[in-house]
Amino acid sequence: MMRRSDDGWRFARPLTWDDVWADDFIGRWNRIRAAAAQTHVYDRPALVRAWAETCGAAAEYEPAIAIARDLVNATEVLVPWVVRRVRGSFASRHQLVFAGDDLFGYHDPLASAGVVDWRGFWAAARTELASSCDQSLFRFVHAGCAGDATERSPEPGGVLRLDREGGYDAIVAKCSANHRGDIGRRRRRLSERGRVELWVPGSGDAGSALDDWHRLGEPSYRQVWSERKRRNTAWRPGLDAFIARILTDGLADGWGHYATLRVNGESVAWHVGLADARRLYWFIPAHRRDWEAFAPGKVLLSMLVEYLAGCGWRELHFLTGAHPYKLAWRPDATDLRVVRWHASTVRGTILSWYDSVQSGR
Repeated sequence: MMRRSDDGWRFARPLTWDDVWADDFIGRWNRIRAAAAQTHVYDRPALVRAWAETCGAAAEYEPAIAIARDLVNATEVLVPWVVRRVRGSFASRHQLVFAGDDLFGYHDPLASAGVVDWRGFWAAARTELASSCDQSLFRFVHAGCAGDATERSPEPGGVLRLDREGGYDAIVAKCSANHRGDIGRRRRRLSERGRVELWVPGSGDAGSALDDWHRLGEPSYRQVWSERKRRNTAWRPGLDAFIARILTDGLADGWGHYATLRVNGESVAWHVGLADARRLYWFIPAHRRDWEAFAPGKVLLSMLVEYLAGCGWRELHFLTGAHPYKLAWRPDATDLRVVRWHASTVRGTILSWYDSVQSGR
């Protein structure tokens, strides 16, 4: 479907998921990505497809993925967006969100090389999609492509610049004395129990990684999640299948990452991550509760930072959530904004008023 907005943007939008995964559309997607000055793992079509066919399918998200073309500057912007139906106490609404929604840490549109008038882009996108959605909500948009959005994300992100510090020792030296001492003590205590090693499987080890996760990592994560579910809402239908795709398709194709901390060959902590262009995106950490006194998650993170720095990785993205164990590494803060709007209809106006009352804005 092709439409031209009043702001000089032309939108091409596939109508079904089959249309999205067609070779010609994926080819355009990949060409935009190859020309883009800034990319991240969340705009990789393979990752979006893995999510859409697992978590997205379970929650019945509908595709709203589109390519917008600026007729003035000939710049193309791909938006990996979807529509979900949100059922509230009094009414349901159709909400436009980024593919992956809260599971994906950044919600940026993907622009080919060139100058983009982001304020005009968001205005055009709102005009184009106002008739089909009651509301939009993009939680984690980098300030540089957020247009005139001034609302800061309530969960600021952080990036540890591994290639800027000159190795693991230099990275640790920038941390506080308390953090350096804590890392040393934790690693020594764990080494007293036996040989401590970090296993990071390669692209040919997808089967072994999935077996390792299913055997102990997944049960450990479920146990922690069930005890902390008020603070952790990540587990949902389709997530098991999505993680499996990360550890099979993702690991084989280079956008998935897995790390296991082992003591005498026994796995005690895990991390399921995403990867792109020598950047690791922190996603799902887990550890065994019977080893909790040894803080195996902290040891895994320190050994993973050491491994990444030693292998020439560029960045570790801690993404959202100002957890103390992340901030202890003193990552650079990421300026993320919230882009939201309500449709300029009677229904959209009522929902806007209701949301303002509920949030106290």
